[in-house]
Amino acid sequence: MMGETAKQVYEGLAGLFYIEDEVSDSLAIPKEYGMNDYPLIIQDRKMDASGNMQYNPNMTDTMMGLYGNAFLINGAISPYLEVPQGYVRFRILNGSNGRTYRFSLDNNQKFYQIASDGGFLEKPIEMSALRLSPAERAEILVDFSEVKAGDKIKLINTASDFVNSASSADDTKTKTELMEFVVTDKQSGVNEIPKQLTKIESTKPSSAVKTREFAMAGVGATLTINGKSMDMDRIDEEVNFGTTEIWEVTNEHTGKQGGMAHPFHMHGVQFQVLDRDGNPPPANESGWKDTILIQPGEKVRLIATFTNKGIFMYHCHILEHEDAGMMGQYEVK
Repeated sequence: MMGETAKQVYEGLAGLFYIEDEVSDSLAIPKEYGMNDYPLIIQDRKMDASGNMQYNPNMTDTMMGLYGNAFLINGAISPYLEVPQGYVRFRILNGSNGRTYRFSLDNNQKFYQIASDGGFLEKPIEMSALRLSPAERAEILVDFSEVKAGDKIKLINTASDFVNSASSADDTKTKTELMEFVVTDKQSGVNEIPKQLTKIESTKPSSAVKTREFAMAGVGATLTINGKSMDMDRIDEEVNFGTTEIWEVTNEHTGKQGGMAHPFHMHGVQFQVLDRDGNPPPANESGWKDTILIQPGEKVRLIATFTNKGIFMYHCHILEHEDAGMMGQYEVK
C-alpha cells in the first residue's frame, strides 16, 4: 500500500527467498539447511523497556530512515548459533528500514563472498568486512576449521549510526555485537571451496540503445527522483521490451551536511554495475544486482536488459524515503 511500506516491513511483512538452479546444485558448497547453510535476516527495531516495538517514527526517522536500538537476527535479539568446523554458508539479507551495516567478525577473520543480490559471483571474493544497505543481499562462506570446539566468534557491525549521512563514515572503533557463533566438534563436510562459481557474461555498453538519467535528491519530506515524487497515475519511463539500457543514477548533494547515501532499487530486472564515478566497481559488485548504495555526489552507471513486460517501480530502499515519494514507475512494453 502506498505510504505504508515502512510500517508493514517493520511489523514483519518481509522475508528471504531462496532461489536455486542447476549452478547451485552442481557446486560443492555448503547447502544443508540448518546444518552448514543458514539464513541471516538482520533488522533493527526501536524497543522500549517493556519490549514494545511499535512503529512511531519521529522527524529524524522520517528524514534519515528509522534506526533502532535493538538488533534482530531472524527475529531474535542477541542470538547464538552452534556451527560446525569447516566452511559454513550464511545467506544475509539487510531487512532494516534505513540502516546500512558493515559486517565483520570480532576475531578479524576473513571470509569469502560468493553471491550478491541476483546470484553467484564468478569467483569467491576474500573480504574482511561486508557493507550492505537496506534490501541488499549477500552470501558468504566462513571457515571455522581453525577454531577450537567451544570457542565463540561474534558477528559485529562497525558502521556508525546514520552511516548513510555524508558527514559520517564506517567507524571500526564502533562495534555492535549482533550474534554469536559457538563452534562445535561437528564437521560441516566442506573444507575447501570452488575457485570458479559460475560464468557471468558482461553486458557491453555498446549494446545499450538508450541512456537514462535518474537524480535522487531532497531531504525530509521532500524527496524526489528527477524532481518528481511518486504518482501512481503517472508512468515516468517507457522501456522497449527486450532492449538493453544504461541508467545513470546520481545522488545530489543536499543541505549543509551534503546529503546522505541512498540505496537505489529496481523491480523487475537485475543489472550489472558498469562503474562508480568512472571507476570499476569493487569485485563483490561485479555480479548481478538489483540494489546499489549511492553516496552523496556520486554517479553510478547500471546496465540492464529488460525481458519482463509490465509496470515496475524504482525507488530508494530506505523505506521512509520510499513512502515519502522517492520512487517512480517504468513500463516495459
